[in-house]
Amino acid sequence: MFKIKYFSTKNDFKTGFLYKIFLIIGLILLAFYIIQQAFTFIENKENIAGIALAFSILFIGGGILLGFFSHLFSKLAKITDEIEKEMENEESD
Repeated sequence: MFKIKYFSTKNDFKTGFLYKIFLIIGLILLAFYIIQQAFTFIENKENIAGIALAFSILFIGGGILLGFFSHLFSKLAKITDEIEKEMENEESD
């Protein structure tokens, strides 16, 4: 059978860490692409610069998406904290 797992609202599923990593990798690849286009020191039949640009776009886009989810999870944690405080105040009255 299936087990039901309950996740805390404090758990952001590592999106805060992953979006930073994705953005860093994307920016490194973008810097490689810009340097490659400026100096063209690697010339071969394969389009390494184009591949680096494509992956940088993917990583930056993934980083932005994960950053958005991280922001939503932090807002959710704040909302649940406020609800818990209100419930504690009602119980104490």
